[in-house]
Formats: sequence, structure tokens, C-alpha cells
Amino acid sequence: MPVRVGGVTTAALTGLLSVVPIPGGAALAETTKTLTYTCAFPHIGDRKVRVEHESGFPAHIPVQQEMPASAFTTRVRLDAGLVDELVRNDELTLSAPTTSWTVRITDPQGTEELPAERGSARDTAAWLTELGEQTAVSSLRTQGPIFGKPGEARVTTGPLRLSMMTSRWVPVPPSGLPGIVMESADCAPDPGQDLTLAVIQITDVDGKDTTPPTRPGPPLVTERTATSLYLRWARSTDPETPVAKYRVFYKPAASDAEPHSLVVTGTAARLLGLKPDTEHLVWVVATDGHGLRSEPGARLRTRTAPESPLSIANPLTGSTTIGGGAPIELTGTLKLAANASTANRFSGDLKLDPATGRFTFAGFVPVTADLTFTPAEKTTASLAGRTLSTSSAMTIGLTSIKAFGIDMDAGTECRTASPARLDLSGPTRTQTRDGLTADVSGRYVLPGFENCGPFTRFLNLFLAGPDNSLTLRLG
Repeated sequence: MPVRVGGVTTAALTGLLSVVPIPGGAALAETTKTLTYTCAFPHIGDRKVRVEHESGFPAHIPVQQEMPASAFTTRVRLDAGLVDELVRNDELTLSAPTTSWTVRITDPQGTEELPAERGSARDTAAWLTELGEQTAVSSLRTQGPIFGKPGEARVTTGPLRLSMMTSRWVPVPPSGLPGIVMESADCAPDPGQDLTLAVIQITDVDGKDTTPPTRPGPPLVTERTATSLYLRWARSTDPETPVAKYRVFYKPAASDAEPHSLVVTGTAARLLGLKPDTEHLVWVVATDGHGLRSEPGARLRTRTAPESPLSIANPLTGSTTIGGGAPIELTGTLKLAANASTANRFSGDLKLDPATGRFTFAGFVPVTADLTFTPAEKTTASLAGRTLSTSSAMTIGLTSIKAFGIDMDAGTECRTASPARLDLSGPTRTQTRDGLTADVSGRYVLPGFENCGPFTRFLNLFLAGPDNSLTLRLG
């Protein structure tokens, strides 16, 4: 049946060029398929490239017998005009890494990615410093699968991603050391082309296993990050043939594209390279030693964590109330850098500008004072999902203290005897790799004052103490 891969529908079989005998009675049908792709290159936009897929798959194979291994090679041809455009935009090399393209196989039990020995892949990058047409080559060796039911299997190709190394350098956080800029171009086959690489006839045999494994248990998330999910599930059982592997299917919940998949032999898997803060669908299929597949397990709908920014640098506004007085309007900045050794941890500086406070002592004495905020240590912060927590220590000073408009002569060294601990938390409003905005708040204890002259005892009586509020709006 046709298969939709990245929004493109596969069609019929390519022509066979030759047949090579192999052990076991099957034969590899070698084919070369030439397709045109449209690639979205950074800086220059959409451009056409010619892609040649060379492959060798058997024309027929008995049911419950593993398909022989075969080589699969992709060649991306760049014409001289495109090479010149890329060079003028500082691109040095272009490659089609095997991890960025997928070969799928559809048989009577469904569609899955064709297993491949990607670790043995041979990639040859095109050096764009050479003039004229250039070619990037990637090769891998496919393995299996075992077909559990007779019928027809169809091998198809689809979208790929090109990787490019540039001649540009940028500082890499947090060290600031220079790192080379890498870019990529997503390429989709042009519509109306036949994406089928081979059709394989799966022939029936006598005395075969007919019982597939039971459905695996629903996957459960045991750990999540912005780009990964760690899953576990209950194992499948099979009365005739032991379960050999599990294939984990996953995709963004809002996507109509074919799912990605990962094969494991146990009942746990880590999914990598996911989109941050995105809802995903995940389900598991078991396969026994004869290639019979279970019904898909229950689907899990789960969301990856929001992306953690590399730094946070925001102007802020807010307010604090001290000793039950009127809210004191605040402005300032919060600048934090990610901790290189611990995910979602930050450290840096909270700066609060001087402000003016208005208080009432003993219920009737109007008092005004100018407040200063001096950091006593670095501010630390952490992200847990969409919650930002910060911890700071500030020495709070008072100057120009007046009661009934009369200067109380408190001097210039009036301050809290120890720093006030300001622990705040609250939800982020926006959160990306480039930064975040958030609303955080908390309550704090104002330590006693010192060096305030005769007014010290009144400040400690009416201002110092617990249950003072602080609210900050970042960004």
C-alpha cells in the first residue's frame, strides 16, 4: 500500500537493473532511482538538487526468514550554479548524514523504518571550495527485518536533511570559546515522483508460527527533558516464540507525518531529538523471533519539557511591601547564565534600583525613606517545567528618613544588620532557548537595622520582621 512519508505519498516499483545471487536462495535486485528534491537552503531559499538512491533488496523471500543485509547509498548532486551560491554564503562543505534520512518498509503487518547499521556508514562530504558540480555521498548497510506474514513488502524513500559547515565562527556559551557555525537544509521529494525502491514478494511456508505476541503495556514516562523522554512499559508474552524486540513509535501529536521509530530488545527506551514543549504520541509494538508483530499497545499522549534558555537577561518591574506600608514600586534587571554542569540551573545578578518607601509608624506617624538594595551574593535560579525559582540575598539600606517631613538624621550607613533572604518563584510567560519572561513572588523576613542613629529602635520596632512581600515581573 502507498505510504505517506513527510507529506509525500509513495508510488510504484522502480526498474530492476541486475540480480545478484546470495546465500539462502534469495536474490538481491539492484536498483538505482534518480529523484529531484527541493531543498530549503538558509540565506538563498529553495533550490533543486538531484538525488540518486542505489539499493539492493531481494525480489522474494520466505515468510519468517530474515531479509539479507544489503548496501544502501545516497548521492546528492549539486550543480555548479548552486555550488557557487553556497560558496558566496560562506558554506564550506555539504553532506547528507545517514541519520538524517529514512528508508521505510511496508508489509502486510504495517509500516516501519528499515533497520540499518548506521554505525558503519560511510559519508563523503562535498567540498564547496572546488568549482563545478559536486556530489555528497552517504552509505549504510540495511539489516532484516523478518517478515511474519506472506504478501508484498514495499521499500520507499522520502525526505532528507543536508548538513553544511560554514566558515563563520561564533562564541559558544557558557565558555565563550569560538565554535564553527553549522547549518542545515531540509529537502522533500518533488510531488508526482515514484519513491518506491523495491517490491519484495513474501512467500508462504508450511509449519510456520501463527501466534503473535500480546500487546505491550502502555508506555510510562519516568524522565523528561526539553528534547527527550525516558519510557518504560510492561513486557509482551508469546506462547510459541519468545519476544525478540520492541519498536517504539513516536510523533508530534499535531503532525500528520509518518511516526519515527526506535527498536530496543528490553522494555525501556530513551527518545531523543524531540521538539521542546510539544505534545507527542508514543506507542509500542512487540515482535517475536519469527517476525510476527503484536497489535499496537495503548497510545501515550505526553509533553516534553519547555526548552531551557542559555541565559536570562531581563529588565524587571515590581513592588514590595515592608512593615505593612504602602507598596514600593521597583525597577531593575536580572541577568543569569546557565550552569554548564547542571541542567536548568542558573547564576548571576539581581539588581534593584533605589526606591522611595512610605510607612506609618504607630498608626499615625507618616514616615518616608529612600531605600537601596545591595546584593550580598550571587543570585541563583532553577527551572522546573514552567516554574522559575530564584534565590537572592540583599542588604537593604535606608537614607533620607523623615517623620512628619522632618529629617531624622539617620546618617548614610543605616542598613539591615544582615542580608534579607529573597526566595521567589512563579510561572514563566514565555520560555525559549534565547531567554524567558516570568512573574515571580514570595515573602521574606526583614532583618533588624543598625547604624541608624536614634531612629534605629523605631525602625526595628515598626519595620523589621516577617511577612513582607516581593513581586517581580521579568521582561
